[in-house]
Amino acid sequence: MLNDALGPIDRNVYMGLGESTNDSNNDLPDGDGDKFDDLFAAATQELYVGCTKFSVFSFIVKLMDIKVLNHWSNKSFDLLLQLLKDVLPKGSNIPLSHYNAKKMLRDLGLGYESIHACKHD
Repeated sequence: MLNDALGPIDRNVYMGLGESTNDSNNDLPDGDGDKFDDLFAAATQELYVGCTKFSVFSFIVKLMDIKVLNHWSNKSFDLLLQLLKDVLPKGSNIPLSHYNAKKMLRDLGLGYESIHACKHD
């Protein structure tokens, strides 16, 4: 999914100049590189062994889209995730709660802020 949007990512090339990156020249604040590495791993990690259609990240994005479009509660989403965890083969990598799924997306910058828009306020 990320490769489709951004093209192949070569983390050893800095700014396309062919120079290897090292930790002393890293422009990311402390800890952000680790977050990126975790998210990149989730984006490329199989949902379960042998699954080629979905990565963990693409599966979470699709489920969150369905949740929003159908106005599911967080509790119903948690119940669905628990059911999917039981149905999928052992070792599947789906999150166990809405909070964990939302946290993963928020760390990538895909969070949201609810805006109260009542016309009577």
